[in-house]
Amino acid sequence: MTAPTLVLIGALDDWTLASACEAMAAGRSELGISRSPGDRSLVQLIIYPGAHHGFDLAGLRFSNGIEFLGHRMEYNDAATRDSVEKVRVFFRRTLSHE
Repeated sequence: MTAPTLVLIGALDDWTLASACEAMAAGRSELGISRSPGDRSLVQLIIYPGAHHGFDLAGLRFSNGIEFLGHRMEYNDAATRDSVEKVRVFFRRTLSHE
């Protein structure tokens, strides 16, 4: 990565796998993509235990989640609240002109 990157992923996401994000952040590939060695300090990866794909979708807030195209999507309030704060901090830090 050549720019600051924040990745927020649910550990139970079966659509975009947390393990693939971990590999990307470490410079490895589980998808057969060649990755150049280098500094990964610009990548911040946060994996939310117990969270599925769509953990921040407000439309799923009052349901028990849904299956969509064979994948589980489910709102997770704790992950959503934390992710909102993490995004605020990331933008504050990344876009600061100090």
